[in-house]
Amino acid sequence: MPIDRPEESSAPKKPCGKQDTLALLRDLWDVGEATGCKAWIWAGWAQDIREGRVLREHGDLDVFMLNMPDHLPELVAAFEARGIKTSFWNEFLLLKLERGTARCGINPLIERHGIAEWKHIGDQGSVFFPFEWLDAQPRDFLGVPALIAGTEFEYVFRTRIAATNPDWTPRPKDRQAATYWRAALAERGASCEEVLSRVWTYNPFFFHRGNPAYYWPMRAAEIASWYDE
Repeated sequence: MPIDRPEESSAPKKPCGKQDTLALLRDLWDVGEATGCKAWIWAGWAQDIREGRVLREHGDLDVFMLNMPDHLPELVAAFEARGIKTSFWNEFLLLKLERGTARCGINPLIERHGIAEWKHIGDQGSVFFPFEWLDAQPRDFLGVPALIAGTEFEYVFRTRIAATNPDWTPRPKDRQAATYWRAALAERGASCEEVLSRVWTYNPFFFHRGNPAYYWPMRAAEIASWYDE
């Protein structure tokens, strides 16, 4: 397994095939169960899993995994034994998997005293939120068990994209997702303000790239929403 940044192509990603993605989701579940490293799906596929059906094409799976760096050799061996191609971007602690047309990137997740830390840029960027927001029990997605990050997390991530990337340009599918998760939050009777107040982020990566606003940790409630609510 290369312990280095994998070569990135500038070409658009080909859509993940449905059957390959289901197989990769099964791999994530089985390996997570065997190692004690649970994996949660977030972003695009999380909505599909919540609805129990494939809603659109996706370029890859977005995943964070509990205590992934502490179990990296064991995880890599387990995935490769299942025929999965692995690579590791050491700078950002990103484990990449490929099975056929399906791809995923796995970030580390750490839990301390009920708080989840999602290390989305390795040691250079983290998001902190309540661990209880994450699925505790698997959902059935077309016969495959899967955990998702949860409504509160997705709402914050989708409406406060600058919490993880100030350079991101929202796309039409991001607006659709923000609308979906805002409605899902309303169904739960949750307060947007209360949810936002429980998330904070620290991203020195962007400060070192010349953005002075990221020198200090920030609460999600302090970050402007690009989405008209």
